[in-house]
Amino acid sequence: MNTSSILDLIYFNCSNNPGLTAIDYEGSTITYEELRQELEHSSEKLDLAGIRPGHRVALAVADKSAFIMLWLACWHTGAVPIPFEPVKNLPELERMHSSSHCQYLICDPIDSEGSSQLELVLRVPMFIFRTATLFLQADKQSDEDIALNFYTSGTTGPPKCVQFSDRAIYNNVMAICRGLEITANDKLFTPISPWLPATLTTVVLPALCAGATLIMSKGTMPARICKQINRKEVTILFAVPYMYALLNESVVSSSSVAWDKVRLCISCSAHLDAATFKDFYKLSGKSIRSLFCSSEGGAIAYNPSNEQELIRDSVGQPHLGVSIRLLDPEGHEVAHGEEGEIWVSGAHISCGYYGQPELQAEVFQQGWVRTGDLGRLDEAGYLYLSGRLSDNINVGGHLVNPAEIEQVLLLHNGIKEALVYGVSDKYYGSKLIAEIVPLDAQVSADDIIRFCSARLAAYKVPRVIKWTDNIPKGRYGKKLRNQNQAASHILTP
Repeated sequence: MNTSSILDLIYFNCSNNPGLTAIDYEGSTITYEELRQELEHSSEKLDLAGIRPGHRVALAVADKSAFIMLWLACWHTGAVPIPFEPVKNLPELERMHSSSHCQYLICDPIDSEGSSQLELVLRVPMFIFRTATLFLQADKQSDEDIALNFYTSGTTGPPKCVQFSDRAIYNNVMAICRGLEITANDKLFTPISPWLPATLTTVVLPALCAGATLIMSKGTMPARICKQINRKEVTILFAVPYMYALLNESVVSSSSVAWDKVRLCISCSAHLDAATFKDFYKLSGKSIRSLFCSSEGGAIAYNPSNEQELIRDSVGQPHLGVSIRLLDPEGHEVAHGEEGEIWVSGAHISCGYYGQPELQAEVFQQGWVRTGDLGRLDEAGYLYLSGRLSDNINVGGHLVNPAEIEQVLLLHNGIKEALVYGVSDKYYGSKLIAEIVPLDAQVSADDIIRFCSARLAAYKVPRVIKWTDNIPKGRYGKKLRNQNQAASHILTP
């Protein structure tokens, strides 16, 4: 793997502005010179642990600064990092391990039998677990070096491993830097977790490549966000729609923010509704600008317009070097103003899926990738989103595959059938509903919630349990998720 372009930019900033703060995490700061030193130290640790070029390394670390350091150290070592949400339950950790085909898993310590703590990494409580899976050279994608692997529900089906080359990552990062005009004078703040791929490529790497200051916090409560903005003199805020909705509701905290110092407020990962946009503008005097990305398509569009209505309704125009076309179900390009599925092409897109050639052939075609999003283009080339093609549910920026949750629910002895779907939620975009056909009349909603919590990441756990006598299905037996679901009783945990 060769990520010299990204690392060279970061090392240049380490030499050019050694005393400037690179990362500020809850008041603990790392200068660019300290970043260089920590990166070299981390790389040595990974090398001593046996991590070599081409090794797949799963990262599931709760400390955000340590996660970023390990990520860059993997690149420095030549390994391929795979980001995961930090988890504490063993079943989810085992799924993470088996699905990623990793040679190494770096995670926070857990108490479980069979987990051999082999190597303490850095100065944080985290361990490397050696796995028996071998790196398969046959799975290598063309002659391009793979720089990033991450798992997502993507456009269809179960979670899949999306791969980006070093060239694609570089083009994505440079597109963000150019579009947002990020400089060393900027202070970029995000309460979003860095292990989400969108955060890595739209916030973390652009900040460090531009020589700016990256600011992160542990929580997403409005008071904490506002405190960071004021104390750190933030110039660019990156958040997801539900966080902006929370800020709107916390008028006392938000009204005390010195919004005049914030030059950009960016939204990504989920649909931003007009009410949230309007309320935030009334509160702060700032327009929330959309940054449109997709799992397979990377950074696609940004809205730099100064027209309020256009900023509110459109995700903007394609980044330099990005091509967009909208196709109907028969594969024909639609006219301006008409709805179609969004396909993307350019040097920034993913190079495919790891180990899933059939799915890759379906999603990646002749240099184009289907995003699974629906939208329309106006005459000026501005893109407007109108929906999704797939069943996947966006929960606070996480794409959740309902079939995965249903499989876990069916492991419960008291459940005969299960259907999982999402309903609109002003904070998280969607809230997960589990519709259950029970086998045991004694099974309770609390029991089901506890069962799921022990086996799934927190954002995958249904928030509402809905009882029913049958699951609605179509002509060919496919579950009908999008219809109104009939139920006899609703219980919330």
